[in-house]
This record gives sequence, structure tokens and C-alpha cells, in this order.
Amino acid sequence: MEEALVRAHLRQDPVLAAYLENAAPLQWPLHTDMYETLLRSIVFQQLNGKAAETIHNRFLSLFTDKNPEPEEILRLENTQLRQAGLSGQKSQYIRNVAAFALENNRLNMDWERLSDEEIIRFLTQIKGVGPWTVEMILIFSLRRPDIFPVDDFGIQQSIK
Repeated sequence: MEEALVRAHLRQDPVLAAYLENAAPLQWPLHTDMYETLLRSIVFQQLNGKAAETIHNRFLSLFTDKNPEPEEILRLENTQLRQAGLSGQKSQYIRNVAAFALENNRLNMDWERLSDEEIIRFLTQIKGVGPWTVEMILIFSLRRPDIFPVDDFGIQQSIK
């Protein structure tokens, strides 16, 4: 969605309109490296930003040039992933993403041509990647603004 459209919509609210007068332009780059996005998403699941960033950086430091190739992930010992701060479950989910990526290069796709539903259906085949995770990827990585993550706890609390 164009930034101008977003700003025009938000300006309908007088409080937001005043804020937008001084707000910097949106920085919302398209990020289509799904393998990298999934790894980061799993690390960040259910953690606050600072803790997740620390663990993610420790995880990336396990790899040459901080580039975790699927084969390298699958060769790591669980203890190495745990020392980076990943739980046993997240370590397995990371391995699931790596295995899925290796299987016929399954994460190299033209994500922009797929519908939201197709992406959700495809990525939730990976154990550890649920609908909420894919919805966050759709919103924040693929810039799909028409997603409403109904299972998000924060949204549910706000609605109540």
C-alpha cells in the first residue's frame, strides 16, 4: 500500500493527524528472502524485542558471515543452538525450516504473485510455523496491509 494512502487514512483520526504532521516517512522495505525471514521469526516468537535480538545475533554468530545456510544448521549440535539461547523446541523449528528450504529449494519462490491464503497454506506445512507467524510475515516482510491476525493475543485483549 502506498504511504500516501496509509497517511490519508490515518489522518481521519484527529490525534493521529497531529502526530503525522511531524512523523518521518515510513521505512517499510519489502523483504522476500523467506528462509531468512522464517529463521528470524522463529527466534523472535514469544520474546520481547531486546531479548530476541540478542538471541538472534548469537544464533547468526554461529555461521560464517552470519549467513546460516540450511546445511550448516542441520550439522549443528543441539547444544550449540541452546548455547545461543534457543530453546529445544525453537532449535527443532529452526531445523525444520532448514530441512524444508533444502527440499527442492522450496523457499525460493515469487512470493509477490501468491495470494495470502496460498502463502499461509504453504508455509504452515513447516512444523513450528503457524498461521500467526505467517500473518506477521505477510504484514511486516511482504507488506500486505490487509491482514488481520485474529489469533494475536494483544489484538484480542484490545478488542475486549
